[in-house]
Amino acid sequence: MFERLVVAYDGSTQADGAAELAIQLARRTGARLTLAYVLELPAPYPELPQAAAGIERAEKEWRDRLAALAAGAPDGASVETEVLLANKAGPALLALLRERRAEVLVGGTHGFGGLKRTLLGSVSQQLLEHAPCSVLLVRDRPRLDGSRTVVAGVDGSGATPAVLAMAGRAAAVLSAQLVLAHAAAELIPSFASIEQKDALRASAREQGRRILDEARARVTAPLEVVTEDLREGRATHELVAVCEERRPVLAVVGSRGLHGFKGLLLGSTARHLVNHAPCPVLIVRTAPDEEAP
Repeated sequence: MFERLVVAYDGSTQADGAAELAIQLARRTGARLTLAYVLELPAPYPELPQAAAGIERAEKEWRDRLAALAAGAPDGASVETEVLLANKAGPALLALLRERRAEVLVGGTHGFGGLKRTLLGSVSQQLLEHAPCSVLLVRDRPRLDGSRTVVAGVDGSGATPAVLAMAGRAAAVLSAQLVLAHAAAELIPSFASIEQKDALRASAREQGRRILDEARARVTAPLEVVTEDLREGRATHELVAVCEERRPVLAVVGSRGLHGFKGLLLGSTARHLVNHAPCPVLIVRTAPDEEAP
């Protein structure tokens, strides 16, 4: 993992942050990194005789821009560049991910406006839902100086091993401590008595502690510090709270967790974290048979 990375680049500040983080990962792992830009040419524009010179000029400008970015990468980072000419950006990027057998797609996302305002524009949702690999979204320039933390959201589902493997690898590569976070969401009916509510909360906490203990036992990466953070409440909100308090360099979560609907490739927890976490978010793609508890 982290051996083949593709950055979807558009020149924005957020894309610069995504490229910076990807380049650091590539430098520290020896990964193959591709900086990619899609020059969208809606039909019938490419067929217009007068369009040829403009297309050639725009293509050269972006090739030069990507080359300059790659040239600024530190020693040890293997960076390639790719300018794609396509009618639509989404299918072109998906094809590139498959061609490069990418393990992680890295992109930028704009502010708290959610998926509607990602650097990839109208194709952001398509990539999040259909990328054949994990997706790392970066809002701001990553904080790579000082002490670092990676937060892994674990829920006891079948996706947990993949999340732990990716988070543990990221923590080791970034010389960060790993925090295993779980939200014990007690499902309490409104008609339950006080005693019943207390019992349900205690059961949720006990199950949460068991999930964290099992997750801790699965961590195999050579890390100096691994801690647990058990919260009570909905994972969609509690994982954001953990990130707001700890300000990690990276948060890692499964694409769909324990309560994800089979018809949705991107679960509510991952979606909420992308929209609201104040840090880069890595959504780990898992196979359908890995998502069952």
